[in-house]
Amino acid sequence: MIFIRKAATDSSLCSESHQKKQKLFLGLTKINPTINTLTPKHMNTFKTTLLAALLLFTVNAALAQDKYEYAVVAFNPWVKNLTISINGIEHKKIEVAKDEIKNHLDANPALKEVNKMINEGWELFNSDSNPIGDIGISYVFFLRKKVS
Repeated sequence: MIFIRKAATDSSLCSESHQKKQKLFLGLTKINPTINTLTPKHMNTFKTTLLAALLLFTVNAALAQDKYEYAVVAFNPWVKNLTISINGIEHKKIEVAKDEIKNHLDANPALKEVNKMINEGWELFNSDSNPIGDIGISYVFFLRKKVS
């Protein structure tokens, strides 16, 4: 079934450029009668194809994501302890010597441990510092490493 729009020939109804466009359209439909004839069957095929392509793209993107293991290095200079947690499984607590901490804002012991982990293949992807009342700051470093 071919749907062809009837061209208006009355110049009072359409502008000249609009009439030219309609004549061009009618000429094209004579050459290729499938122009502007999407039936519900064609639309269903188009929707199905589009949905399949979208689903394939989504599955491919989900499978291509990298897998990581994560670590958290937390340091509180006031209580002189450094805590390292890896993947929620390993937990290491390191007591920092008093002479290694210059004052209650010193993050150097934690930064040394973070640099050591970076040299082991870890990647620092976030950090934070939290005030502890008037006595100092707690430092937290978040690291990740690709799982092969």
